[in-house]
Amino acid sequence: MAAPKNPDPSTHYYEKDSSSKNSYENKKKFIQTIFQDALGYCATEIIRRIIGYAHVADFSALKDHHKIAIRKKTALLFAKNLLTHGNSAETLENVFEIFSQKIASHPECKF
Repeated sequence: MAAPKNPDPSTHYYEKDSSSKNSYENKKKFIQTIFQDALGYCATEIIRRIIGYAHVADFSALKDHHKIAIRKKTALLFAKNLLTHGNSAETLENVFEIFSQKIASHPECKF
């Protein structure tokens, strides 16, 4: 009788036969899952730091309220796009592409 498969993907990272193609793919998927989770956490942390009580000093140090609003809007748009398009990002370069395509081209957003 074969041992039951463990549904936890982290167990694939410690497979005995780490030289197989299947093992490499499982490890790659597991690391990609961690990366996707980190992007989601990053987005929610950006939103929390702008909307919540734990504000970012970079924004509150500015004197011009218009500049503060623009920069906060830029950060919130970036967080929104990380949440909506972050699953397609496989590398940090893809995250920078999300920023440059979705945010930097927005007429009201400056950074």
